Formats: sequence, C-alpha cells, structure tokens
Amino acid sequence: MILHIMDQLPKAFFNVEVHELNEVFSGPSLVRLKGRVNPPLFVATLLHGSETTGILALQKLLKQYADKELPRSLTLFIGNVEAAKFNQRNMPDQPDYNRIWSGPNLSDETCAYWAWVSAIACPSINSSPSFNKTSSPGSPTIRFKIQCPGTPGSSKRTT
Repeated sequence: MILHIMDQLPKAFFNVEVHELNEVFSGPSLVRLKGRVNPPLFVATLLHGSETTGILALQKLLKQYADKELPRSLTLFIGNVEAAKFNQRNMPDQPDYNRIWSGPNLSDETCAYWAWVSAIACPSINSSPSFNKTSSPGSPTIRFKIQCPGTPGSSKRTT
C-alpha cells in the first residue's frame, strides 16, 4: 500500500463527489495544511468507503478556507478512496480497518505502516514513534508514543 503525501489539497477536492475522490487521490493520502497555530490537528476520514460524512464535512469546511489561512494547521488522512468509488465499506482484497487493531495476530506490517503514518503526520519528530504489540487477558492493544515539537509526548491506546 502506498501512502501519497502532499502539502495542499487539489482544487478538485472541493467539488468532487465522494465516489469520484479516486480521480483526485490515487490512494490513501496524507495532506499537510499549514495554519496560524501549530501543532497540526490530525483528522482521519474515509477509513471505510461507505462512511462519507467526515469527508463531506471536510469539503464543506475547507472550501471556506480555500483562499484564506487556516486558523490551525491540519494533517488529513484520507483513506479508502477505492472503496468510496463503489460506496463499499472496503474492497474484497482489503482488510476491514475496524478488525485489524487487536489480537495476537496483528501483523508487523500493520504496525510498521501506522508507525510510518504517525511519523509523517508530524513533520519534525523529536523521538521516534513506535508501535508495540502487547497483550493482556481480554485486552490486546497497540500502543504508540509520538512527540512533536512544542508539545508534550502523547500516548494513544487502541483496543
């Protein structure tokens, strides 16, 4: 899977229908938008192609700032544009992203991919992000820590 990285939204983003986003983004994309205040707010949308409310809200909101500076920097992760083309949760050859985050069988590839996304989401990393597969009875988890300049480190837990 290739993650496409850009520093501005394509003009077509603001007027395209959700099922046509694959014509604007050729796959999962990370878009870093500068604003007056840092650190950037991270927003993930379209993890499932049939869950379109988030991307529609972003189109409406960001259209208002097309020619203005954003009040805060944003890093957008725009996920499954391929499934959105068909209004499907995911394509037959794709994992269900709500089902890959837990359990002892979590692949190293999944951990590495999301560590990479985390590192790119924050352009200047003070400490390397890491994913650790840990498991306790009834609560398998992924833990990662990422620290961005000017902010204290933050820990996230996904079960």
